[in-house]
Amino acid sequence: MDFDGLETGKPTVLLIATVTDGITSKIKSSEWQYKEKSLNSSPENWVTICDLFSQFKIMAVIIRIDDSAYHRFIDPDYSQVASELLRNISEVKNLIFTFDRRGGEERDLPELPYEAPFPASDDIRHKVENLFRVRELNLVTYRRTSEMTMSGIAFLADLEIGLILRVYIPHSQLWSSQSSRLVELLRNYLTLTGSPGFSISETTTSSGRCCEFRSRDGMTLQGFKTSVEDFEEFVNLCVRDSLAAENQLLSLGLSKAATSEMINRYSTEARRLLLDLRQEKEKRMLSITHRLEAELSELVNSNSEDSPVNILRMKAAPSVSHVISGFFLNQISAAALDNDLASENQFLTDRVRAIVWSELNGEERLSTEERQLLQLIRSRGGPDQVRVLVSAVHELLDNQLPRSTRQNAMQLLRAFLSQVTTDVSGGLLLKWLERVFGL
Repeated sequence: MDFDGLETGKPTVLLIATVTDGITSKIKSSEWQYKEKSLNSSPENWVTICDLFSQFKIMAVIIRIDDSAYHRFIDPDYSQVASELLRNISEVKNLIFTFDRRGGEERDLPELPYEAPFPASDDIRHKVENLFRVRELNLVTYRRTSEMTMSGIAFLADLEIGLILRVYIPHSQLWSSQSSRLVELLRNYLTLTGSPGFSISETTTSSGRCCEFRSRDGMTLQGFKTSVEDFEEFVNLCVRDSLAAENQLLSLGLSKAATSEMINRYSTEARRLLLDLRQEKEKRMLSITHRLEAELSELVNSNSEDSPVNILRMKAAPSVSHVISGFFLNQISAAALDNDLASENQFLTDRVRAIVWSELNGEERLSTEERQLLQLIRSRGGPDQVRVLVSAVHELLDNQLPRSTRQNAMQLLRAFLSQVTTDVSGGLLLKWLERVFGL
C-alpha cells in the first residue's frame, strides 16, 4: 500500500518542523524516506501523527519544539493524545530540538503557520521538558538553524551505522588500561551468543578512548544493557563455576567444542584481569589515602580505626562485574563507600566522596568549571543520563575528536544545563561550554 507516495514497509524518518535541505538530503542518501508533520495543529491532527507509527516503519523522529508546541503539550485538550505521542516517540530513536533562549532571539527560521499567543514561560517549558525527561527522550538545544541541521545529520549518521551507545574512557580513569581487554571479550561474547551484527569502533587520542557500540541487527540500548548484564554473569561464572558457565552457553545452542574453548579462554583471561585490577586498585587506593591524609589532616585523626582514611584502606578490591558496569553502563563510583563514609560532619563526608570520585575517574586535574559541571550531572542527572553526559564532558574537552562529535556533546550539555539551572552559576557554565568549544 502507498500513502502520499511513501512505501509502508520502507524505513521512515518522521520530521516535525525540522525539514532542512541537509537533513532531507541525508535521509535520501541513506535510501530511507521521510514524512513531514506539524505540531502547530489541532488535537485531531496529532492523532494522525500517532497513526503514522502503525502505518509506516518509523525508525526515528526529529522534532523542533517552539513556543506554540510548548503551550499545546500542557493544554488539557491535548493531554491524552500528547501522552500517546510521547510514548510512540520514546519507542524509536529520537532527537528533540528546543531553542536556547539564553542565546538571544530566534531569527533564522521560516515563519510557522501558527504563532503562540505569547512566549512559553520558564515554568511551562520546565513542565513540558519534564514530560520528555520522564520518557527519557533525547532533548538538545540549538541557537541557529545550521546547528540543528548539523546535529540532525550527525544523528542520522549514527542511526545509519546502528549506534547504540558512545562511551568515553579517559586514560587517567581507574582501570582504563584494562578496558580494551574487556571490550574485546564483550565483542566476542556477543558475536558468539547470537548478535553477529554487533561491533565496536574505537577512537584513541592522547587523552582517552571513545568507544562506539553498534549493531546491524537492531539491538536497542535496553537490549545492550541486558547483554552486558548477561556478560557480567557469564564472566563471573567462568571464575566461580565453570560447569554452570558451560551449561549457560549450551542452552544458547553453542556446540560442546566451542563451549569448552570459550570457557577456558574466558576463565584464564578473567583471572588475569582480576589480578591486574586488584593491583591497579591498590595503587590508586594508596594515592587516595595519601591525598586524604594531606587534605583532611586538620579535620580528622587518620590514626583512628573508624576514620575515612582507614575505612578506605580496608575496602576490598572490586569484582569483575563492578568494572564491567562501570565502563559500559555507569561510572566507576564511590557509591559503595557511601554508607561506610557516613559522618555527622557533612562537609567531611562530601569532601571524602569528592576526592574518591575524582581519583577513581581520573578527574583530579580538571578545572573548577569542569568539576562543577560533573558534580551537577551526578547530582541532577537521571540514571541513564549520567553515563552519556559525563562522556559528553570528556568528548567536549578532547580537541582531537571530530568537531561534529564535540558539537553534539556541547548541545547535550547545554540542554541539560538549561533544564536544571536558572541561576548565575548556570549561565557561567553555559558561557564556559561555548568558550571551550570555540564559539
